[in-house]
Amino acid sequence: MPLNYGNAVTRIDAMHRTGFSDEDLEAIFIDRVYELTFVPRNFSSFSENIKAYKIEESSIKFLNGDEFDEYPRLEYLTIGLSKIKAIPSKLFEKTLELKFIGFFMNEIKKVGHDLFTKFYVENLRQVDFRQNFCIDENAKYSDEILSLIENLKEKCPYDDETTTTTILATTTKEIEKCFYWDRQSETVTEVTGRHQSSNTNDDVKTIKIETTRTFSFFPQGLGNFFPNVIAINIRNTNIEILTGEELDEFPQLRSFVFVGSNLTTISSKLFEKTPNIEFISFSGNKLEKIGRDLFKPINVTQLKELYFNNNFCINRHENVEIFIKELINELKEKCPFDDEFTTTTLATTTTMKKKCFYWDRKNRNRKTKNEF
Repeated sequence: MPLNYGNAVTRIDAMHRTGFSDEDLEAIFIDRVYELTFVPRNFSSFSENIKAYKIEESSIKFLNGDEFDEYPRLEYLTIGLSKIKAIPSKLFEKTLELKFIGFFMNEIKKVGHDLFTKFYVENLRQVDFRQNFCIDENAKYSDEILSLIENLKEKCPYDDETTTTTILATTTKEIEKCFYWDRQSETVTEVTGRHQSSNTNDDVKTIKIETTRTFSFFPQGLGNFFPNVIAINIRNTNIEILTGEELDEFPQLRSFVFVGSNLTTISSKLFEKTPNIEFISFSGNKLEKIGRDLFKPINVTQLKELYFNNNFCINRHENVEIFIKELINELKEKCPFDDEFTTTTLATTTTMKKKCFYWDRKNRNRKTKNEF
């Protein structure tokens, strides 16, 4: 089963600041624990004052509905960059003080019809459902939030009033990998698969690489098989650096989406051979350095949307020309990287942050490793 009731935290190992105890704990933050397939429970036995619960980059697919019942004071709830497919109506029944809700970058197809009927919607400050299968919206104002809630009912219908347990039995079939690559040279050597009707490789317009944590590099050579690609969508990989030549073989590229990964650095040369790019998204990465001349080869007036949400150095997206130009200038200021003559420095390695807690695989009890 993807979820069971034995997933209880039994002990916290951490040192508090002087004068503080477990009862002062107000926030739970679980980050980059890819083995996590459920929401850990029982933090309330250590503190009754939990106001924020945040999980990012996990393998959680299913929610039973009572995961957060033990936190009646919860104001901030986020499960992002994970694999959630459905949200039951009863998830917020006991969390009536919620102000911020985020389920961005999941695989959501169904949202319980009555999810937002249990508390005062006017108390909400932000509801974020960006980049999901059935919806891609983020609302920060009351009228926008109300509109988003209605769109969830329309686009992600799920009448689960009497069938909430059925989501736990749902299974999904993973899409087969569409190509092989030589790990030593990082070059694609063969592609497999069947096209629809009389289509050929020349008719392929989009390349999508999703939830492939074994990817620590950008595969080269795909342009040899798919010369007419206009869109590339890469999500949830371990790629940390784009050195600049990754897109050179796709001169017709119009859309480049690279989200939910470990990306820290982008070279100024990345878009040198893709002058027709219109849509760019680097949301949900760990960006710290962005080449100063990244947008120099592009006619900025043709850019329709630019996403740099939820990164270390920047958190912003724009879809209006004047504001896109402002965002580009802000990137130079907040994520400076003068790499004009020093592109070789991109080989610098980075150290991954430690996980927030460890667990006993036998009984699946969660135990914290660092202080929250």
